[in-house]
Amino acid sequence: MLIWLLEDDESVSRALQRTLRASGYEVEAFAGAQALRDALSRTPLDQIDALLFDVRLAQDSGLAFWQSIREQASCPPVVFLSGNAQIHEAVSALKDGAADFLLKPFEQQSLLESLRRALDWPRTPGSLRDPAESPCPVWLDGLTRREKEVMRLVGQGLRNAEIGQQLGIGLRTVKMHRGNIMAKIGVRNQGQLLKQYFSKTGTASRLHD
Repeated sequence: MLIWLLEDDESVSRALQRTLRASGYEVEAFAGAQALRDALSRTPLDQIDALLFDVRLAQDSGLAFWQSIREQASCPPVVFLSGNAQIHEAVSALKDGAADFLLKPFEQQSLLESLRRALDWPRTPGSLRDPAESPCPVWLDGLTRREKEVMRLVGQGLRNAEIGQQLGIGLRTVKMHRGNIMAKIGVRNQGQLLKQYFSKTGTASRLHD
């Protein structure tokens, strides 16, 4: 399995390469989008099994580069990594078909699990698949009305302060509701929360119930 890694922090890149190779993956690492573009001239996308991209680079954007190639039928699935992503970036990536979005620091096991799930995705333009095919627990019925309101606004890309302003509640209350939502649906980070939101058919309408 060939993984292309886009990460401009040399120490992080080395650590990720060690982890992936120890798990049996072949890795080709790049520090910038231009190096990736050059590599694509000699390695077709259909020979790459998955992409592991940092969202923000010193000179480039991993998200922008992926968006430029994602409509190709042979585009591999992508898992995004970020240490300081804005929520709208996670929303954009997951809505566009990213397999996962992990916030640094993350556990080694979380990375490997995300990558394994990504490798199971069928290759379609944008690495998208029918949301009905995505395993997702039935969790909406376990949320309170307020939690559904908060979840809907999280899915729209709003920050905690913006959610509080829209709902007329305090920042601490918003954080409490988000914590409760994450505990109820069994996720540990923002990327997993958004992935659940976008993976369930009819989620947007049901959140208004």
